[in-house]
Amino acid sequence: MKLNDFYSQVCKRYKEVGFGGLSQLDKFVLVVVEFQGQMNSGGLDPYFFNSSGDSTPVLLDAFDAIGAVEARNLTTDALAVFDPVGGYTTNQDARIERLNQLDIDACAEKFTPLNRRLGEMVEEISQQLEIYLTRNAQNA
Repeated sequence: MKLNDFYSQVCKRYKEVGFGGLSQLDKFVLVVVEFQGQMNSGGLDPYFFNSSGDSTPVLLDAFDAIGAVEARNLTTDALAVFDPVGGYTTNQDARIERLNQLDIDACAEKFTPLNRRLGEMVEEISQQLEIYLTRNAQNA
């Protein structure tokens, strides 16, 4: 099954059962595709600002599962920006509050090279996710 088709099905299931009701495979596809969308439309700032940032722990697990080691490491590095304000949280409102407490220049200094590299990796991550999906879709 093609990634785009599977993602469309995941979105339908998500609307019906919510994130908690999805299978692990569904969650992995959802969070990776959403992350890629954020990388293509603004990078880490909007990712962490938006609700997609709530699922970063699942994203890190997904990167591990699909073999996207560099993407996992870069995303983990990005989480360090929250360290001076109490660390990363899955709660969107608290995360936005923490982002607002951070020095804008310090965030840009940290996120800019990470955004550049993650943006360059979007196609590679898609390929890794497609392979993972092919290997695991029959078990879903």
